[in-house]
Amino acid sequence: MRAFAQIEASLAALEASTERQTLTVSTLPSFAASWLVPRLGKFMEQNPEIEVRVEASSGLTKLHGGRVDIAIRHGLGDYPSYDVQPLIARNLCR
Repeated sequence: MRAFAQIEASLAALEASTERQTLTVSTLPSFAASWLVPRLGKFMEQNPEIEVRVEASSGLTKLHGGRVDIAIRHGLGDYPSYDVQPLIARNLCR
């Protein structure tokens, strides 16, 4: 029985090492269609080990414990309980 357990553990480790990492991005449908998706081909060429999934939604996404890894939203960054990193400086948005 111990030998079977070792074989199973080895197979699980092998499968895990060959799986691609997945990055799930949530963003507005308009941003996904006009900016993000057209640029994904180049990113995936440069990073073939990462599978990117795009979730187009206008609502705020649950990041903690959810299936989404990162969310991109338009606004001034006033999103309580979220770690906000501006992509464009506020003074450039005026």
